[in-house]
Amino acid sequence: KGRPTLAMVFLLIDSSVPPQPVDLEYAEWLLQEEVPFVIIFTKVDKRKKGMDKDDNMTAFKRALLHERGFAALPPSVATSSETGDGKTELQHLCASLRIATEQSGVCAAAYTVWQREQRAQAGAGGSRR
Repeated sequence: KGRPTLAMVFLLIDSSVPPQPVDLEYAEWLLQEEVPFVIIFTKVDKRKKGMDKDDNMTAFKRALLHERGFAALPPSVATSSETGDGKTELQHLCASLRIATEQSGVCAAAYTVWQREQRAQAGAGGSRR
């Protein structure tokens, strides 16, 4: 909570497997901490025989709503590095985030703070990474 310079977290979920407890827990943690996030379903081109490509994505969303108590679902994008599915949507999302953060001045303010910290460390005779 309270990270104004964090624009968005991309939560990558492997859609070729059923929902994993650790992925659901992480999504729940992001929600509880009020961290803005988008679910990026990966490997949408991979699926087991007889399964629809949306089955695991639907199961993940259902688990968030019914098992994890989400009132609403975060945005999501289905992607495949093999076929390029979702690439355009993801690029548009990134462009929208860039524009929003530039207009808000958050990036410039964060950079100013970083520069100030770097100068202070240099003046103290040490560099810390």
